[in-house]
Amino acid sequence: MTMKLFSLVVALASLANAAATAKNHHPICVVGAGVSGLTAAKALEDKGYKTVIFEKRDTVGGKCQSHYEDGQYFPLGAVLFTESPSYAETFKLVKSSGAAFDTFDPAYAYNYDPKTGAAALMEPFAPATIKALQEELARYAGLWQKEFAPIGVPSYKNGVPKQFVVPAQEWLLSRVAKLVTIN
Repeated sequence: MTMKLFSLVVALASLANAAATAKNHHPICVVGAGVSGLTAAKALEDKGYKTVIFEKRDTVGGKCQSHYEDGQYFPLGAVLFTESPSYAETFKLVKSSGAAFDTFDPAYAYNYDPKTGAAALMEPFAPATIKALQEELARYAGLWQKEFAPIGVPSYKNGVPKQFVVPAQEWLLSRVAKLVTIN
């Protein structure tokens, strides 16, 4: 550990110790109102500490911003959170913040418009389309087991397989049994 790093660790440990022993004396300063800064401030406030957040921009969110260029919308942060165990803590934080958000039913699919950032409910697939997709996935799994699993090792012990030295279009067309049309 370098001397600078050691000094930083000692300084941070001292600050943490001081913060733990003087809950209501001076506020803890959090630099940056990005996801990490906001999360740290919220966790400290939940434990009874006063916090002050310093942010150089006039908006919060750090790198989770949206960018528009030539009429195109570019989300630079999360677009969709599901209310699943994976996002349990995130969802609690979003709910407790009082920020407005839209809910989506995970049983449905949505079309996302990159120009506006809006999402709209998609029509469900027809049963025949679902059946065809399931058949294609099963066929692909069989193809993978037969052709790729045996050679899925480092290096090609017997040279590069012949099917890998043809144009992709030729290889794909030679293996397509049927085309699946998605409505």
